Amino acid sequence: IPKDLAISPLIRGNIKCLHDIMCRIYDAIKYDDEFIFLIFPIVYATMDTNILRDKVEKDSNISKDTKNRLIFILGNTNAKV
Repeated sequence: IPKDLAISPLIRGNIKCLHDIMCRIYDAIKYDDEFIFLIFPIVYATMDTNILRDKVEKDSNISKDTKNRLIFILGNTNAKV
């Protein structure tokens, strides 16, 4: 969870709990899955899309395909899908 995202510690704790549950249900979870199902919805709901765009562009753990799709969704129509 990006540290500069303006959410309360309670919400951060709930997200971490959700992450733990996801990992217990499906132990082969990938970083892309974590990003898409945990980070993306929270950041998009708070409309801090600039933080999300920066995180997507700088994070080397996100696959190229997922990165291109997320950048496209966030408004960069030059991204390849």
